Amino acid sequence: MTTVDMGALRESHPRLFRTVTKDLDLHETSGQVDIDLHKLSQFTRGEVFGWLTQYEFNAKAAKRAATPPPAPAEPPKPVEPAEPQITMAEIEAEQRADLKARADEAAAVARADQYVNEQGLEPSDHNANAIKTWIGHNWKGYFSSAGMDVAIANLGPRGTNVLRWIPKTVEPPAPEPESTETLEPWQLPLDATEVQMKRSDVRALKDLLARRRAQSGKYRRPSGSWGSKFI
Repeated sequence: MTTVDMGALRESHPRLFRTVTKDLDLHETSGQVDIDLHKLSQFTRGEVFGWLTQYEFNAKAAKRAATPPPAPAEPPKPVEPAEPQITMAEIEAEQRADLKARADEAAAVARADQYVNEQGLEPSDHNANAIKTWIGHNWKGYFSSAGMDVAIANLGPRGTNVLRWIPKTVEPPAPEPESTETLEPWQLPLDATEVQMKRSDVRALKDLLARRRAQSGKYRRPSGSWGSKFI
């Protein structure tokens, strides 16, 4: 536990005082209060350490200073109104804003993954740094799905074109295998001419028709497949 003069913290650093009071749910907000710094976020904990260091330095400097001669009596100063306390509504508003920021950040990450998976955006440090810099300068550092769209549009091919993309590769269609069937003397080849068919009997013609149907069905794309959507 660490002892903190909450009154001094409130006077010298009101924002940090509100953050510590809210995050630790403190009921005692004046005088020397023992707090558990490990329950604070890393950023807030660092701010508290910095404030304590300056507070202790100022206290030691005040002790070393020589006692000044008594000043002439002054008329009493008017009592300043006390600093207003933080209301529960203000605390709830800060919590709602924090939750929304976290949700928007998660949506921005999901949107970036969608660009990678669907449009070939290269998942590299180069692209990440470019997007972070753009959002920091133009979107006040606030990450959201809409901000991610605007950043990629400005940094993509229609903008400054600094982002890197993975080129799509299209594999050529496999050639159809040549026919290697062995024919009986009475059978016609699949590429039989009209003259050959006229000279053949009914048996040979029926056989040719059946073999041609089987051959065409062998290379037909199955209905309902992914590729059938494009034909």
